[in-house]
Amino acid sequence: MSKLTHEICIIGAGPVGLALANCLSLSSHIKSIALIDKKLPKYMSNPFSIPNQRVYAINSPSLNLLSNIGALPKIRQFGTMKTI
Repeated sequence: MSKLTHEICIIGAGPVGLALANCLSLSSHIKSIALIDKKLPKYMSNPFSIPNQRVYAINSPSLNLLSNIGALPKIRQFGTMKTI
């Protein structure tokens, strides 16, 4: 059995885990990241599938983070965002 090693291990592929993995992947100092979850979300297992229709509340700092890491345009492709 081969042994896998990673510099960073993130448990949970929800919104926070995915954002953290994305942010860390932008660093030139980090070479490998393991993102671990029970199963991949539907939208990750097949790029052509309809994403999970859960509702997430995104506050202003989170919106800024998603914008800074370049994820906001991709998120907006999957649905609408309302300001309340």
